[in-house]
Amino acid sequence: MGVTPDPGEPDEEPHWWSVGDQPYDEDQPATIPVAPGINVTITPATPTPEPVDTRAHDRRARARRWFLVHGAGAFAGWSFGLYHSIAAFLDTLGPGAPGAGLCLAGFGWFGAEFATERYVRILPSRTRPAAAWALRIPFSTALLTVALHAPNALN
Repeated sequence: MGVTPDPGEPDEEPHWWSVGDQPYDEDQPATIPVAPGINVTITPATPTPEPVDTRAHDRRARARRWFLVHGAGAFAGWSFGLYHSIAAFLDTLGPGAPGAGLCLAGFGWFGAEFATERYVRILPSRTRPAAAWALRIPFSTALLTVALHAPNALN
């Protein structure tokens, strides 16, 4: 039989098979004595928060802003009589009114984007949003006119 070292000698390293008292750590919680047998401890899972889809939120915010800006532009065009001018023009076209109205809206959009990219940059920074909004009034009014006035536009 093998001889095991005496754990009473302080200058020897304890071997891996020897069991001794572990040093007490104050940070660890005290262990609760359990009865002999099979003990099962169930710890409920902490609910994880649902991941937030920021892209969908940003997309909805951009859509709301687009409708707000263009709706206000269409209202301004209606208030200043641009709607009635476009509606009178579309009346003369008959069945080709929806296509012509959409072309007119396309020209308004292209003109607004071109002017915004080329010329609004030279304005002071605090006036750029207002200038970009004012340039979109014809586009928004033309879309509103096609939606409300052109025959069979929504069919």
